[in-house]
Amino acid sequence: MKFAPKSVGPLVTKLAAALQETRLADLPAVTAHRALLQHWVRAPTTPQRVVTRSRIVLSALDGLSIDDIASQLDVSAHTVRLWIARFEESGSEALLHDAPGRGRPAVIAPDEVRDRLREANLVRPDGEPVSIRRAARFLGVSTSALWRALRRTRRPA
Repeated sequence: MKFAPKSVGPLVTKLAAALQETRLADLPAVTAHRALLQHWVRAPTTPQRVVTRSRIVLSALDGLSIDDIASQLDVSAHTVRLWIARFEESGSEALLHDAPGRGRPAVIAPDEVRDRLREANLVRPDGEPVSIRRAARFLGVSTSALWRALRRTRRPA
């Protein structure tokens, strides 16, 4: 299926049109984006999430519809629209990062950790826990969760 202008955003439409018409004025910008995306797809150390995102944009530049891209890359149409929109908004660099606020929320509030450990007399004079396992058991969290919280509350020296 050929590229439908309403199915993807204006920048991808413009880039795809420039590729198909090979206008010399637009060619350097399109070529630079395409070359970078192709580099990311071929590089063995590129994270797979970036490879998938790059393939989505490259397919859109080639003129494929959102549904074709989604089925070809085994992702949802929503994912295709999301990464095309982010590419249009911020260019190739947007494909490298997830939106902030993703992931599981913290089990314990970092601000409360040191205060609660001080109250229980489980902190050395330098502010570090006497025993990370004992402190985690007292707080009712895993040692890993406690380390993450302590790392977030650590102040630069």
